[in-house]
Amino acid sequence: MCIRDRNWTLLVVHPAGDQTSGNLIGYRWDLHEAAVIIAVNLSPQTSQGRMFPGFPVDHAKTYELTNQIQGITSERVGKEIVENGLYVRLEGYGCQVLNVRPRLDL
Repeated sequence: MCIRDRNWTLLVVHPAGDQTSGNLIGYRWDLHEAAVIIAVNLSPQTSQGRMFPGFPVDHAKTYELTNQIQGITSERVGKEIVENGLYVRLEGYGCQVLNVRPRLDL
């Protein structure tokens, strides 16, 4: 599946403790089974912020967040995502590509 064939949305980046969130830009690409959220730091300064994914998140589900660049997967409860958004902290000119999908319980 190719990202360029899907819809994308610009995300609002909210402050997370300081005013560096204005240095960040975030996008979401919608896939059938997941979403890809990309954050980019447009400045040389380490920057942080919170992004709300902008798609329906089930409070009761657990979501897997896989960093496509580093290959690291973490989990977040839907309620936490809805209430706090996704925290992003990037070094100067850094980027993050997250694949976000509901965890499949076996």
